[in-house]
Amino acid sequence: MSLSNRNIRIAVIDDEAPIREVLGQTLKDEGYSVLTADSGEAGLKLLESAHPHMAFLDIWMPGSLDGLQVLVNAKKRFPDIEFVMISGHGTIEAAVKATRLGAWDFIEKPLSMDRILINVHNIVQYQREKSQRRGLADVVQKSISLVGNAPSIIPVKQKISEIADDDRPVLIVGEKGTGKNIVAQNLHFQSTRAGAPLVEINVALQPLELIEYDLWGWERSALPGHSSEQKGKLETTAGGSLFLKGIHLLPQNLQIKLSQTLKTREFKRIRGQEKIPLEVRIIMSVEPENRHLIMEELNQQIEHEIHVPSLRDRKEDIAVLFWHFSDAIIREQGQERKQLSEQALQRLVDYPWPGNLREFRNFVERLYLLTPTSIINIDDLYFAGLPDKNRGQSTPLDFREARAQFEKQFLINKLKEFDGNISKTAEAIGLERSYLHRKLKSYGID
Repeated sequence: MSLSNRNIRIAVIDDEAPIREVLGQTLKDEGYSVLTADSGEAGLKLLESAHPHMAFLDIWMPGSLDGLQVLVNAKKRFPDIEFVMISGHGTIEAAVKATRLGAWDFIEKPLSMDRILINVHNIVQYQREKSQRRGLADVVQKSISLVGNAPSIIPVKQKISEIADDDRPVLIVGEKGTGKNIVAQNLHFQSTRAGAPLVEINVALQPLELIEYDLWGWERSALPGHSSEQKGKLETTAGGSLFLKGIHLLPQNLQIKLSQTLKTREFKRIRGQEKIPLEVRIIMSVEPENRHLIMEELNQQIEHEIHVPSLRDRKEDIAVLFWHFSDAIIREQGQERKQLSEQALQRLVDYPWPGNLREFRNFVERLYLLTPTSIINIDDLYFAGLPDKNRGQSTPLDFREARAQFEKQFLINKLKEFDGNISKTAEAIGLERSYLHRKLKSYGID
């Protein structure tokens, strides 16, 4: 929601009429919409009916509910409302208790209107950024969603929600192709860092002699041929998240250096003297068979570990994943939606998919490319390269063979469509009759 002053609702809950009038008028003069209540009970009803963006709430009020009780009740029911506590009997203990209960700030009476307006400005700015992050997350989430509800994927989704805003290091463990990068993206875009960059570094693709420079940066003349200083990814990604794929491939001395950086939350550029605060969240990934290659020093700094299941362990999701990938292909390539026969679906479920999600997505794309009809049958699966235990491996050796197989099957299907009539078939597919004859002969089609 885009917030402007006239759309911002501010509640003033105080039993003193002069406070409600002066504070309310000041806020109205700034263009805000103001609502008031004179007790805790009336305040709760106001919060429920008007759902303001923020509330100025007096701590000491007569009746069955004082300000702190209203705060506790309201934070549970209306978590998006921010509260600024006000009191004429302010104590340090009361201020500490209020902030621990979730208050934005604590202001003593007589009220400083400058401080009031500063709080309003800061809350509005915070809520605007929060709204923008949510909008961004909603858009991004559609493209990186963890599709499916198999029992094995539910804990992954729950863990992401639990630790998204925890800035401590995370290790994602999963086989190749299981979607570890999608988990990393969800961690980032569900966090308060969503508006900042998510930078991905595939350690396997980095020259090992340069990766230290790339991560930590360097001071002038530290790297031959470079006369100026250079910030590393640990510095340029400040405020965001850094995803290190294949962390086990990081040389042992750099694993230890990274562990020290995580432990102290600061680092120096190569040949530098200045200590730079670490303001980036570190997310790492590794395959299960390489988990033991992570140094103990680095292991000690890993606070959270997420295990991503293989596709063979979430067969319940095969159907929904097929339609998810189908929808993406339809959007990207402008193809028409194809149906899947029950026999074909069952074969997809039975296949172990050693390449996991990556292999399955690629296979669905191949099905759309190679299946000329609107319904995908089990023979179409084999034609697209799915291994058939009764026939052996049928994957085309190269592009030329795949195209030839497609042409042959396409011509057979078209001939069936026109009851073997060569002339009608040639006209329908836009070929000369003589050329179609030669094609049929070359493929051995009678």
